[in-house]
This record gives sequence, C-alpha cells and structure tokens, in this order.
Amino acid sequence: MSVNLPAAGETPWDAKLNAAITGIDADLQAFKALPPAGGGGFVGAWNTSTAYPAGSIVTYGGFSWGTTTSVAAGQLPPSVPGATTVPVGSDNAASAPAIVVGTQTSASSALWNTAAFTTEAGEPAYGGNFNVKSSWLKYSPIAGGQMMVDCTGSDYNPIYVTFWLWNGGGAAFNFASLSSIGYTTQPAAAYGLFVASGQVIYIQISGGGNVKLNIAQAPATAAVTSPWSKLGAIA
Repeated sequence: MSVNLPAAGETPWDAKLNAAITGIDADLQAFKALPPAGGGGFVGAWNTSTAYPAGSIVTYGGFSWGTTTSVAAGQLPPSVPGATTVPVGSDNAASAPAIVVGTQTSASSALWNTAAFTTEAGEPAYGGNFNVKSSWLKYSPIAGGQMMVDCTGSDYNPIYVTFWLWNGGGAAFNFASLSSIGYTTQPAAAYGLFVASGQVIYIQISGGGNVKLNIAQAPATAAVTSPWSKLGAIA
C-alpha cells in the first residue's frame, strides 16, 4: 500500500487526515515485514492474560507493537516511561530530590514555601549573593541539548536559580565537588542551559516565599526489546 500526498494546497483537516493515513501505511508496511508463522494480525490493546503468535499487532502505552516471535501471556511490551515530574525542593543539598524525566517535554512543580529554609555549612553563594538561604533539586538529562527553566507562578522576586555540575562521581555529596554552570535572577523569564546526557546537575533556588519550578527538556522514549517491534505512535 502506498499513499501519494499533495505537496501544496492542503487545509489543516487534509493535513491531519494525510498524517493518519501515512501512519497507517507505515504500520501496514511494518506488519508485512513480520514473520508470517502463526499469522496473528491486529488484535487490539495488549492484554495481560493473552499469548500472542508471531505477526500479531497490539497497542500499548500510546504505541503500536508487533511480535516478531510468539509471546507468552503476561510478557509486557517494552516499558513505557511515566510522566515527567518536578518535586518540591529540599532544604539540604545532599537530599535534593530528583526531577524525573518522562514522556512529557515540560513539567512544573507544586508551590513550596522557602521562608523557613536554612543556610548549610559550606553552602556556595548563588549568583554572587552571599545571603544563601535556599532549596535544592537535582536533574540528570537523558540527552544532550537545551534545558529551559523558569519560576513563573512564584510569589517573590528576585529569585536566584543557580545550576551546579556535580563532579564527584560516586562519592558522597559534598559542596567542594560542585562547579557553577550558570544562574538567573528573572523568575518569569525562561533560562536556557545546555546540558549533556549523563550529567548530574544540582539546582539551587533562593528562598523568600512560595516558589514554583518549571522545566522543559528532551522527553524519554520507550525502549524496544525483542520479541516486540515498535511500529509507531498512536495519533
């Protein structure tokens, strides 16, 4: 099956219809390439109590999946990451909660109050400001690129947000193993930070009231594990 799409003159509805047809065509082409033994065909949503023969196509986690060999009942398709979550900050850097990278490209924390937060012994100054009374989170990017951060929704200004790269490997947390890689003092303005996969970045936020952290970053994707073959996303 092939689809010839018009190059120009489409309405938005035409574009959506053509995109859907193209996706169906890609699924069909992938299905034709699956082993014919057993001939499962499309069987609907994945079911934990069903065994699938080779050549079956099921839907799960927002994707369509094909079986390259027979699959026993209860054998999940590849794990699909959950939601991207931004926790509230911790008063102590050593116990900074991790931002969880999931399938969303952006996420926000709940408001948390920083008025009673304290200054730790040896805590570095943020943005040249030595009145350090802050909260902490940490972030490990899954891919290189730009991470965007802002504090829109907070109720005080200025807010110093400083980014520290962890250089201590597997050692116990210590402030001496942090190096500053940027900061911003504009809570409503998005700040872009270039990051690399595998880094551990500590985020230090100055106290003063109720703060909210918003991030945008590269989303996680589902891994592909045999005997399942990823055919495409479900529109």
